[in-house]
Amino acid sequence: MDQTVVGLFSDANEAQSVVTELMSSGFKRDQITVTSNDTAGTQSTAPKTNQGGLMGLFNQLLGEGVPETDAGYYAEGVRRRGTLVTVKATDQTAQRASDVMTRHNGMDIELQGAALKKTGYTGFNEKIAAEPYTGEHILPVIQEELKVGKRAVEGGGMRVYTRVSQTPVEEKVTLHQEKVTVERHPVNRPITDADTTAFKEQSIEMTETSEEAVVSKTARVVEEVVIGKTSTDRTETVRDTVRRTDVEVEKIAGETKTVDAGYERYGTDFRKYYDTNYAKSGMTYDQYVPVYQYGYNLGTDKQFSSGDWNTLEKDIRTRWEKSNPNTWEKFKDAIKYAWDKARSN
Repeated sequence: MDQTVVGLFSDANEAQSVVTELMSSGFKRDQITVTSNDTAGTQSTAPKTNQGGLMGLFNQLLGEGVPETDAGYYAEGVRRRGTLVTVKATDQTAQRASDVMTRHNGMDIELQGAALKKTGYTGFNEKIAAEPYTGEHILPVIQEELKVGKRAVEGGGMRVYTRVSQTPVEEKVTLHQEKVTVERHPVNRPITDADTTAFKEQSIEMTETSEEAVVSKTARVVEEVVIGKTSTDRTETVRDTVRRTDVEVEKIAGETKTVDAGYERYGTDFRKYYDTNYAKSGMTYDQYVPVYQYGYNLGTDKQFSSGDWNTLEKDIRTRWEKSNPNTWEKFKDAIKYAWDKARSN
């Protein structure tokens, strides 16, 4: 089954590179359509064009199965100097075409839609699509943020060993020793009664004793070595630089001309209406600007600039909720106020 692969590019040269790579990868010239917009209107850069301007492009995308919201984003992207590449592919070759567009910085259509809404885009409008794009440049303000984290870093430590060592020691001890001695002493005295026992046989024994050193050893715990960790917290100041791009706006003097300020004419009125009714709603005035813009555009549209609000409300609500579902009750009074202001002009 055939399907259409679509890619929007801000750089026309990038889009041409996509065409070149698509053809080198097997796609034929008549399968590829490239559409861009310059001061002369919608036209092709190569190799095949769309007919009927942006409205024709919008209807063509719808006919090829692109959702209405996305088709509007693509058409508005072309109006704002973008280049659109569409490829007729099969189920087997569609992914190949999509990969080529991704490699060449094809725009994310959801992000593109969000950016368009910030500039007041509320959906594809045939009247606005027919108007030339005056040029709009978005300069992003980029600021770096410093994020400081922490990680564990292994540092030095301690290793504890146990070793057995031998140390010579000496102690002095006094030892007692006995020795039996026999002595003969010549005497000459009369015998006594005690001596009469000497005429019978007898024996006397006396034992010698001595002491010797006995060595024994006992083990005692004389010291304990405790190994552990202590932890402390410290505050360290991390210094670095972050970058930021700032956009400076300089007013350039020019000729003074009397022009119809259009929507800007009612900026003060819209601001006062916001301050009176919505300042405490939690939403900023900038968030209400697209609401007032939508109501103002309706008031200047021939289809909605005449007639009764009660009669037109259903259709107006349907158009609004295509891009802003379930928000009508919240914003309808502000839309009607802007619609009334535009009709009073």
